[in-house]
Amino acid sequence: MSPDERTPTRASRPEGRPEAVTWGELLRSKPMEQVVVPVRVDLDRDVTKVRLISDLDDMQACRPGTVAVLQPPLASAAWAIEIAVRYAWERSARAVVAQVTGSAAEAVTRLAERLSVSVGFHDGDPTELALDLSALVARPGAVRSGLLARCAVLISEATSVEEVMTVLAQELPRTATSLRGPGDRLLAGCGDELPPDVLRVPLAPLDVEAGRSLTAALSHRSVAWNQTVTRVLQIARAQVVACEASGRVAASVQHEREGFALARVLAAPPDSGPATALGWPLQGPLTGAVVLPLEEAVRAQPAVGLSLRAAWAAEPVGAPPAPYLDGWALWAQLEEPGADPAEDHGRAERALAARAERLVRRAGLGVDLRIGVGLPGSLAATLEQAMIAARAATATGSVRGIERFSTLGSRELVTATDAPHLRRVARETLAALLGVDDRDDLVRTLLAYLDCAGSTSRAAERLAVHRNTVTGRLDRVRRLGVPVDDPDRSLELHLLCHVALSSGLTG
Repeated sequence: MSPDERTPTRASRPEGRPEAVTWGELLRSKPMEQVVVPVRVDLDRDVTKVRLISDLDDMQACRPGTVAVLQPPLASAAWAIEIAVRYAWERSARAVVAQVTGSAAEAVTRLAERLSVSVGFHDGDPTELALDLSALVARPGAVRSGLLARCAVLISEATSVEEVMTVLAQELPRTATSLRGPGDRLLAGCGDELPPDVLRVPLAPLDVEAGRSLTAALSHRSVAWNQTVTRVLQIARAQVVACEASGRVAASVQHEREGFALARVLAAPPDSGPATALGWPLQGPLTGAVVLPLEEAVRAQPAVGLSLRAAWAAEPVGAPPAPYLDGWALWAQLEEPGADPAEDHGRAERALAARAERLVRRAGLGVDLRIGVGLPGSLAATLEQAMIAARAATATGSVRGIERFSTLGSRELVTATDAPHLRRVARETLAALLGVDDRDDLVRTLLAYLDCAGSTSRAAERLAVHRNTVTGRLDRVRRLGVPVDDPDRSLELHLLCHVALSSGLTG
């Protein structure tokens, strides 16, 4: 007889009669806490009765869905328990509970696994266990209320979203639970594809983010079980939101603390105490990087910094991104110095640049960020150089979005000398150019053209556009009265284009 042939289907119940408790629900009840159940099958099947078995004749009389609790001497005789397990398989009994231990229990377990019959072992009073389980089977609502109470306690003790999802996975048998974002993007929990009839409890109106929900894909459906799972998800919803809010507050406090620590290290005189308490690397040659948003309105926004901080945790090397001027700074110590300091410095710059790029990609902010990397040296010097490089990356429209201080050349001076009086001169000299809607594209094109010594082909390559696009833009710049072809004004225009971009005049 195949398992499908011997498994009874749910019979229809008279209206108003509560649905029977399932074996999975019963396993989560208090009386079963002291029962070791090494083999668990048919968790979504009904338990119709609990029967105290004193001999094998009683076992033969078991009906489908029965939980058989064996009592001495039957409960401790391995040969008798194995026969009882075989009878349970033949009669579609739900489970067999006995008192055998040691090697005998292992033999019974192996047989139960082969026959796909649930089996459990305990050392308590079988009569008391049978009575307690019978009371629950007679009152299914008590089992479900107990499950809700247990879940409520465990969920309230969870301190993270991951812990909440773990409770749901452990307490809801044969149910795949997950936290989903917009478009059912998986945020936590089971990553299986959601079925069309998935249970869904939106986190709104408690949630600060739109479109998120807790979901449950059930292996079996019934009105009572659907209601129970829905209520558990509703309990979990508040804790998920609370855990995230607590995490955001803790992360924000930590981020502010890190910003303060960095400010103290760079102060005059420096105070390394707060940074040392955070375990930051401060000794030896340090290589710094600065992440700077392209748009001024986004600079120094706490949300950007918190996202970068969270992304850094996936690769926690060196110091985490800390607020620095209108961007965020990170740095690392020089690793394994070799015989050639210049080669060591170049390797350190490249390594930190690659790490910073991975950090920005992981953050996935949808915000255009630029990265600058300084030369190895003191923390104050390398971060100052990194900020200059980051500003150069924003001013030049670097396709890659990253600049190293060691490769800036003359742009270092241009970017570093940005000052209020230069911004005023740029605003006046480039007034016609700055007054059009596409001023940012035009200024970047002119700057690339001047950077590339008048080569439209190289400028097009730098800007990742067609050469004809560069030519067309330069024609527009000329028509606006800008002396593009005057060699006596070339250095002036070069400087003022850098100033206009780095100071946000084209935004």
